[in-house]
Amino acid sequence: MRFSIEIWLMNMQKEMVDCVKKLVREGYGDRVNQKQKTRILWILNHKSQAVTTGNQIFWSHETQEAIK
Repeated sequence: MRFSIEIWLMNMQKEMVDCVKKLVREGYGDRVNQKQKTRILWILNHKSQAVTTGNQIFWSHETQEAIK
């Protein structure tokens, strides 16, 4: 049997993960759709974790394209 605090902490963890996923999706989507005119505006308009993850995705994609 789980205590109330364990349930609360598990729910809190799930909410935090969902929030980060949402921010990363929004940031990456804005970059892909070029909603900001420049990369600098994109960086300034999104959370740093979303920008870092988005940059890693773009780098990986560009590297794969260069290898082909």
